Formats: sequence, C-alpha cells, structure tokens
Amino acid sequence: LRDLGYLVNTVENAHQALNMFSTKRFDAVLTDVGLPDMSGAELIHWLRAMEIDSSKKSVPILVITAYKNAEISKECFLAGADAILEKPLTRDVLKTTLERFFKE
Repeated sequence: LRDLGYLVNTVENAHQALNMFSTKRFDAVLTDVGLPDMSGAELIHWLRAMEIDSSKKSVPILVITAYKNAEISKECFLAGADAILEKPLTRDVLKTTLERFFKE
C-alpha cells in the first residue's frame, strides 16, 4: 500500500483495530477475514456500529481471504464489507479495487 502512495496504519488484532478506529479518521479499512481475536465479519460489524454511533462518514472496508467460501463472503457483506479480495492478493488487484472507491 505504501508503494501505491497510501499512508498505512497497522495493528495485530481486531481489538487494536477498534481502538485505533475510535481515535483516528481513516479513508479505508483493509482486514483479513481470519483474525486472532474475532472474525473479520465481527470486526466489520463493530466498525460499522462505531461509524453510526459517532456519526463518522462510512469508509470502504475491504476484506482479504484465502477461503473461497460463499458463506464467509456473505457474512462479511451482511456485516458491511464493500469488497472481498482473494489471496494471493496482487498489487494490481488491490490498486484497482482501491481506485474504484477513490475516483475523483
């Protein structure tokens, strides 16, 4: 992401992501579906709830997964994901997906 010109913040788990999201403004969130402390769908649910509670502008949430599983994708979309990206994720796919959300 950095080599595409984006500023990046990283965390190790969903709870750290929620803490950071509550104190900073982000243009997008990129998360894996498999996190050590909760599922990607659960994280998305909580991020969307935080946006509503704080009147934050909704940001694109992109989910990366190694699982080609319709049920996991459905859970993430129902929780509020904007895109599901399959591993292995290439630079071009990530770039194209982000550009879709940030067209000027």
